Amino acid sequence: MDTSKTTKRAAGSLSAGTERPLRVDCKDLSGGRNYQTSQLKAFDKLSRETRVSAAKRVAGSSINATTLEAINRMERSCKRRKIVQQNNPSREESVESSPTPSPETPFDQPQSQDQINTNAAPATGPAVDENYHFSRAAPQAIANLVPSTLNYAIRRDTTADCQTAVVTMGFPRDPVKMQYCITTIDIIQKKVEYYALKLYGIEIETEGEKRYAVLAGVRIDPEHSMTFRRCRTACIKELFGKQIDEAIDTCPFRLAEYEFGRLIETECVTMTINSDAKGGALISLYMGLRGGTEIRDSLYPNLQR
Repeated sequence: MDTSKTTKRAAGSLSAGTERPLRVDCKDLSGGRNYQTSQLKAFDKLSRETRVSAAKRVAGSSINATTLEAINRMERSCKRRKIVQQNNPSREESVESSPTPSPETPFDQPQSQDQINTNAAPATGPAVDENYHFSRAAPQAIANLVPSTLNYAIRRDTTADCQTAVVTMGFPRDPVKMQYCITTIDIIQKKVEYYALKLYGIEIETEGEKRYAVLAGVRIDPEHSMTFRRCRTACIKELFGKQIDEAIDTCPFRLAEYEFGRLIETECVTMTINSDAKGGALISLYMGLRGGTEIRDSLYPNLQR
């Protein structure tokens, strides 16, 4: 049996009497919203007895953990969407008219649709006003926020009087127009390969002083740096912790991804690495403002508000 195909395709058939089997195919969760909608409409046209019978069969079957998590995320997204629409009825129209979710101009985000984007120059952090840019996170606060593996992977900056974790946060000048923030985490050199593989399934190879990315057997040679996108959503909570996972889940771009049926991967987590093998990496997390503000308050306890 080809297990790779089984992993990529979660399909089921609901047949009742002489009715045509209703097949729910999630082969491509990143672009199947229209298909899923048409299948649900077809299901609604069946008789009440048929739908009840199908529901009982589905309820009695075992659900894969990954599928269950996707269903839970969809339900949370629907609840948030209902609340947002009650406060702002025009939101649904704006989401539907958008071809693909992408961050606003003031924040760096690769615009290529490829998972790996090579840049002509090293990537920079969020382009925000200095008054809305926070750095020098408290080490103990980081330890309380993220799993120990990530805590030890974050670069430390030692000065004459103290040691801080290299974690920065950027907030928009206009929180009404841009309802998200960015947290950038500086990862040490020896943990770059681990996070590239866990988050994106991309292998990193080092030859001399040069670093390469290997995807589907192809070695990519960047001139200066490369940015990885399409992070696996199933590992975000494990690697970054519950609070960060929930903050990402409320980012407007993540909600837009839900609208487009993108469940198993997200562009709200990007990773930029330098071609220099001695360098580390920058992981950028796009978050909703409320969750991001709570994280900011915990990371920078001496912040004057």
